[in-house]
Amino acid sequence: MAHLDEGIELRKAAVQLPIMVLNPRHSDWELMVKNCLEPEIYSLDLLHNFTEAIKNSSYSDKYPIHIDLDTGMRRLGFEEEEITS
Repeated sequence: MAHLDEGIELRKAAVQLPIMVLNPRHSDWELMVKNCLEPEIYSLDLLHNFTEAIKNSSYSDKYPIHIDLDTGMRRLGFEEEEITS
C-alpha cells in the first residue's frame, strides 16, 4: 500500500497478510503499529524516528520493517555509503 489509510482499510476488511506501507510519515507510527502495518524505511532519519517511536510505545516485541535501497534511480532509499557492515 502506498499510504497508511489504505493499509487500515485492508485490516478492517480482515486481511491478515503482512501489509507494507510505502510512504510512511512520522505522524503515522502509532496507527501503523496499532494496525500491524509494516513501514518501508528509506532514510536514516525515518529509521531513527521509527526506532524511537517503538521504544516509547507499549509494543514489546520485534517489529517488522522493510529497508528500501537506492538501486540507481536516485529517488528514495539508502545509498551504499549509508550502509555499514
